[in-house]
Amino acid sequence: INSLENNRGGNVQGPVFGAGAVTGDNWLQSASIGTLMINTLGLPELSAAVTYYGGGMTSQRERTRRPRCPVQAHFGRRDTIIPLQEVLAFAHATQSQAAHQPPVQTHIYEAEHGFNCDLRASYDHDSAIQAKDRTLLFFDQHLALPLP
Repeated sequence: INSLENNRGGNVQGPVFGAGAVTGDNWLQSASIGTLMINTLGLPELSAAVTYYGGGMTSQRERTRRPRCPVQAHFGRRDTIIPLQEVLAFAHATQSQAAHQPPVQTHIYEAEHGFNCDLRASYDHDSAIQAKDRTLLFFDQHLALPLP
């Protein structure tokens, strides 16, 4: 488990817990974990969730589900594992949901799958930094307490 404070200096990886709120970040995991947390459990303490290349959540079945907390999703346009067509369909489906639903933000980077992992050949520094900055801003906006 990484703290969000530690992630301010590096890549956002693994579950992230903020003071006063629980957040789920299913970095490089099957999106089913994040989807379960976001859609099924309905944990009242789950304030926000962020996923990096959560391919399972882009399937036809998953993109029709509605989140119970604000969600931010990051994908690579050149990802050979998660088809761009599915990502675009996910983005469209979540943008057209009812106004009373928690918001879903989808960001697509000019990058490959795993762009946020600096141990991979697909690492893209600029995309990783932009995704991290967006993630931190998202958590700052949606967590119960401000982050340090």
